[in-house]
Amino acid sequence: MNRVFIIIINVLFLLNPDFIWGQQTGKVAESSRTSSKKEVLKALNAYVEYVNEVNNYLPIINSLMVDYNMKLNTFVDLPSHQPSQFTNALFPDNLFDDVIFQHSPNALFQKAIQLSSVLPQADKTKLVGMATQFKDNTSYINTSRFEVEQMLVKLDLTKMENITKVYDKMETVAKAFKDSKKFQYELEYQIKTTYKNFLGGAPGNTENIYKALDEVYHLARLEIEAVYENNNEELPGIMSSFQQTINQLKAVDLKEYNGTFWMNPFTQSKLTSIVQKAEGLQTEANRFSSFENIPEKFNLYGRNYYFYNHAFLVKLNRFGMGVAAEINEIFVNNKVDKLMYFELPYDYKVIYPRKIREEVFLPATATFIKTVPQKVQDREVVKADRVIEVDRVEIEFEVYDHKIIDNDIVSILFNGDWILEKFKINEKKHKFKIKLNESGVNYLLLHAVDEGRRPPATIAINYYANNVKNQIILNSTITKSELIEIVLKK
Repeated sequence: MNRVFIIIINVLFLLNPDFIWGQQTGKVAESSRTSSKKEVLKALNAYVEYVNEVNNYLPIINSLMVDYNMKLNTFVDLPSHQPSQFTNALFPDNLFDDVIFQHSPNALFQKAIQLSSVLPQADKTKLVGMATQFKDNTSYINTSRFEVEQMLVKLDLTKMENITKVYDKMETVAKAFKDSKKFQYELEYQIKTTYKNFLGGAPGNTENIYKALDEVYHLARLEIEAVYENNNEELPGIMSSFQQTINQLKAVDLKEYNGTFWMNPFTQSKLTSIVQKAEGLQTEANRFSSFENIPEKFNLYGRNYYFYNHAFLVKLNRFGMGVAAEINEIFVNNKVDKLMYFELPYDYKVIYPRKIREEVFLPATATFIKTVPQKVQDREVVKADRVIEVDRVEIEFEVYDHKIIDNDIVSILFNGDWILEKFKINEKKHKFKIKLNESGVNYLLLHAVDEGRRPPATIAINYYANNVKNQIILNSTITKSELIEIVLKK
């Protein structure tokens, strides 16, 4: 669902601006218009403001849920990361009633509903219904933080069945976070459709600077979503187009705008910030593409989650005064009649402690991979001349040094996730369990950190298939990493 809406909203609108701004098809008859364009635009922007404000409150609940997750993990595995004292007591019962940043999200919701009176009834009904669905979902996220906290206090967490209940509850919150994204895309599509059908035509400003800002925003979103979806096939092309658009924005001759608001100090500072944040997104996308290591505390969350939540959204949302937020502030401060840009919601993922993880088969964070990587951390990837053939999706591996113990230190990449990092190989077998994707490619990659006294770094990997124990040998140097595909025989 997410991918469909991204393609519709971003690719179609970016490559075919007339879809939004061109001459409308099936537009409302002129005589039926009882509201001004400014009134309609104000109503539609009220929905955008509401969703954006919610998206800047969600990180608070995300942080609370992460802390409660860590607290629960300590009952299972004491060496887990210790939580902070960040609790619900620091915030009101209904977080979305409070004014933490600029506005109360729920007050903005009521404003959007009231302003909808200027819209055609059919459009109003759709928008109110979609916004209400979005609100109900985020309200569930808000109330669930108290339920999780109470479960931690009241349940006997020495019993595994109670621990499981809390994990199950947290999984419903994780689903609600993902549903927020889906509901936002549906609302966003309807808002743009209403704008096109009711207002139609060009917005009256076709200068290069508007076009450049529009493309910077849409390509920033495409880049972020490509990372979130682990779309390594399209990401290089998006990054290339994004860089060209950034260069076009930097090349705009502002002398053409003498005497306009584009030259005032406020707008100038925003334009500078937009370029900086866009270039920052490019830097992070390069880090992601190179499979650079992420901070250790995020290893269990996976690369996609880390880059999406902690490297990209701060460069798009107001939470970090990112690209979308800065463009919107230009529009608001200078009273520009433009449809505002949507920010994106945070994600949340439940993390299980080591003791539980060792008993389950861990899936990759990327649920579909089209091709294997060609480079990892600027190192050439060499594909093994054989494959691992298995007869089931859940596989247990044993890794060890099968010859001379020479202090090899390696990392192992499984479908884009570093499942072992800077691990010193010896004769003792280290076990790990993985769950393969049922479609697309699956792979393991050996990445040498230290080749030891006798290069290259060499490891043996044991695994079972068709009830037979098999062994493979992988080698890696400091310039080349060896990758082996895992083929699921169905």
